[in-house]
Amino acid sequence: MALRMKDIADDLGVSLMTVSKALRGHTDISEATRERILRRAQQLKYQPNWIARSLVTRQTYIVGLVIPDLMHSFFAEVANGLTKGLAPLGYQIVLANSDENATTERHEIELLLARSVDGFVVASAQSDWSRSLPHVLKNSDTPYVLIDRMPAGVHVNFVGTRDEDLGQLATNHLLEQGCVRLAHIRGPDNPNGSRRLKGFQLAMPEGRAQTPGAIRCRRRYRR
Repeated sequence: MALRMKDIADDLGVSLMTVSKALRGHTDISEATRERILRRAQQLKYQPNWIARSLVTRQTYIVGLVIPDLMHSFFAEVANGLTKGLAPLGYQIVLANSDENATTERHEIELLLARSVDGFVVASAQSDWSRSLPHVLKNSDTPYVLIDRMPAGVHVNFVGTRDEDLGQLATNHLLEQGCVRLAHIRGPDNPNGSRRLKGFQLAMPEGRAQTPGAIRCRRRYRR
């Protein structure tokens, strides 16, 4: 039979609640007691029953990470950072790849909602969330945060950069170096690229920014 928390409690002569708190990292037990319980759990090769735990807590301890490109080094670093930050809290990451496709992204989010994930981190492939995705998440009451990309028409929790400012900063740097003829090369028509283009146009001296102000790269440039 699988080892239970009760077995650890009986073995150490402590309460079941104390074992539970130690395994969940609660701070209202002594450090010595927690270390003793964790050491014994490791010796006995205890593995938590996540299904039973979810039934009790009504949590799955899973966070869905939805990204547009599984192979991009930037999003690999994001996944690595989230894993390191959430693992000590008892959470695991489930990764979903939208492949820069808004329909695929919506489908992946709906699948993760069906698995009752506790939250989402999304680098969206949507160009305009106001027309499509927000109600899927809002109706579920599942918390979410957008990263890297802020689609038009939505105001939610967001972690990323001010792309317009970045466009201006890069352009001003080139102008300060004495560059005269500047070209803006952009990737897909997503909010990041559009805002960086706007920053480029704002930084260019009057009359110097040509319409449309950018050369669109034919390669699949993600960032």
